[in-house]
Amino acid sequence: MATEYDGYEIIDTASMSVTERLIACLRNESMTDVALVGDDGIPVPASRYILGCASPVLQPLLYGNLTENNSATVTIQH
Repeated sequence: MATEYDGYEIIDTASMSVTERLIACLRNESMTDVALVGDDGIPVPASRYILGCASPVLQPLLYGNLTENNSATVTIQH
């Protein structure tokens, strides 16, 4: 369930599991700060923090000295 406050959607996560909370937040565009783009060119909204915690491969892309770390879009090539 979501309510709106001053133009911002607030998600009621009190009764959700941790996984459900993460999914709900990632579906809320204002809670994402990066988009991953694959070979198909479709951007997938994501969270730098969650990706950085989950993947040592993505950490340097998101937080290191690479050019992608300041970009709102990170291209992932297969």
